[in-house]
Amino acid sequence: MKILPLTVLNIVLLLLGLLLASASAAEQKLRLLVWEGYAPTDQVQRFEGYIAAKYRRRVRLEVKHVSNTKQFFNAVRGKKADIISPAHNLINDHRFNFIKNKLFLPIKLEHIPNYNEIVPALKRIGALEKSGEIYGVPFICGPYGLAYNTELMEAPTSWNLLWDPAFKNRYAITGDYYEVNIYITALALGYTGNDLYRFDTMNTPRFKQRLHALIKNAAVLWKGVDTADDLLGLPLGCVWGFSIPELKKQGEKWRIAEPGEGTMGWVDCLGLGYSLKNKPFLRRVGEEWLNFAIGPDFQRDTVVRRLGSTPVNRSIVTQLSPEEIARFHLDDPEHFQKNRILMPTITSKRNRNGIKMLWDEAMENARPRTGAQ
Repeated sequence: MKILPLTVLNIVLLLLGLLLASASAAEQKLRLLVWEGYAPTDQVQRFEGYIAAKYRRRVRLEVKHVSNTKQFFNAVRGKKADIISPAHNLINDHRFNFIKNKLFLPIKLEHIPNYNEIVPALKRIGALEKSGEIYGVPFICGPYGLAYNTELMEAPTSWNLLWDPAFKNRYAITGDYYEVNIYITALALGYTGNDLYRFDTMNTPRFKQRLHALIKNAAVLWKGVDTADDLLGLPLGCVWGFSIPELKKQGEKWRIAEPGEGTMGWVDCLGLGYSLKNKPFLRRVGEEWLNFAIGPDFQRDTVVRRLGSTPVNRSIVTQLSPEEIARFHLDDPEHFQKNRILMPTITSKRNRNGIKMLWDEAMENARPRTGAQ
């Protein structure tokens, strides 16, 4: 009977060991909150297999999609997302300040070797850097571009075509990213530099009239991202470009024009949320996903061929067709720098409120149809 306490202790230790072993082998979860299409199922499965083979541990990627940019901030702040994909101009926006508010974690570039292949101009956008540390990677980029149906018209050379009476009720624009519509109105009116996004320079009767006309004469105000249904049958559209591959499948060949005034550009980035701060293994897996997503296979198959957007990895040029290279101007390493005007970060609450006021006033009494009909 004297050995009973020892036997019980051994049993307890055995059970505890089994529990610890089970917990170690248990599946862990990495939560992604991204735009639809940014983490397709086949790529997620490939990545999960890669992690299991490399680390002998199981990690499942839980992928959820956003419909508006504020969801990124709410999810990261509430520790409900581990990786998010905001645009470059939102990272230091006064409403969010992901880096200043310590909602993003710095990354170790030695864990992300594919970073070396990112187009140099995209490394220099500055939104992801602070005090010598890097807080994410550019993942995908593109324009808010002036797209045209090649079977219905020649390539437009100016944004002013949107105000041509011949195109009244024959074009589509975004209905919820109001800033970019203000920027293209400013470009059409000859604004440059900081005047493109300064409320004080836009707050004029002429600017307001032009913005109101842009909305009133639109055939479609699409939501979220442009789709083929938003553009079918139209000659013109202002788009991120995600609709173009599907439009081709449906028999319409669209291209992005290069207006003489320039084109606003966006860069969506991948960052690690502070929910991973005390989870070293998952934080490492998060860096693995960043490296995977900017790798050549993902960039070629998902970014270029599935999403129809511009890749950030310059090494894939040799893997693309001549048509793909020409479409994204990948034969010119300086094209982005020369032809894209990076959408500005709005750091002033007054400026934000003023720009939003311009949009709200212009929307009054303008009732174009919303979304595809």
